Amino acid sequence: MIAMTLRSRLLTVAAAAAIAVGLSAPVAHAAPPAGLGFTGGAPFLTLDDATLNNELGAGRDIGASWVRVVVNWAAIETAPGVFDWGNTDRVINAATAQGYSVLAVLGGTPGWAQGGIASPLPGAVPLDPNAFGAFAGAAAAHLGERVDHYEVWNEPNIPTFFAPVDAVRYTNMLRAAYPAIHNADAGATVLSAGLATTINAGAWTTAPVTFLQQMYAAGAGGFMDAVAMHPYTFPFTVENDPNGQWAQVDQAYGTMVANGD
Repeated sequence: MIAMTLRSRLLTVAAAAAIAVGLSAPVAHAAPPAGLGFTGGAPFLTLDDATLNNELGAGRDIGASWVRVVVNWAAIETAPGVFDWGNTDRVINAATAQGYSVLAVLGGTPGWAQGGIASPLPGAVPLDPNAFGAFAGAAAAHLGERVDHYEVWNEPNIPTFFAPVDAVRYTNMLRAAYPAIHNADAGATVLSAGLATTINAGAWTTAPVTFLQQMYAAGAGGFMDAVAMHPYTFPFTVENDPNGQWAQVDQAYGTMVANGD
């Protein structure tokens, strides 16, 4: 993943190949070595201690200083106000012990927040965005000084992670989470969800730049410190991708500028 914060710092996370464009950064700069990082996705949380520390050590061996960790609401707040941070702490503590900075990705919806009928699919979203906002604030308060960067959900423009795809509904969650995180950690950097590389396909999927435009129209401006994207080019490199996926970065930045960011 590649992320640019308000200080124009780029974080390169190889496994995610994502980019977050800082709202106050007028130009993009080459990623410095200190910005390298990686993510193992949700399965990273299931690794035993030995494997987890081995993966983190391997990342350090190739120069990684950042790791993107899923903070799974569904596994943490199993009933309203009842929290179990044990496994999340285990993973984040292991990362910080090896000197990593952590980008925490807030996602996953417990059954009670889905109306009492839990869906096993990662695309299930809460009925009440304020319930998610409350969790986001609780996460920032609990993680404290160990985490200063938060990404609000993952790829809400595809039904795999947000069903049905709805930019207004996602923006309502972002608007609930942003102040809650900053109330708990005034210095935090809050990224909008990394947007998947996809196409406009009716009510099924929404292209990332279109989704970002819809977010601004729904009032996302002022409720994110950076815009995150996943401009995947695999199996091609950025330079030889015949699909031009990396062009989404400039297009997204143009959308930001057009909306005063």
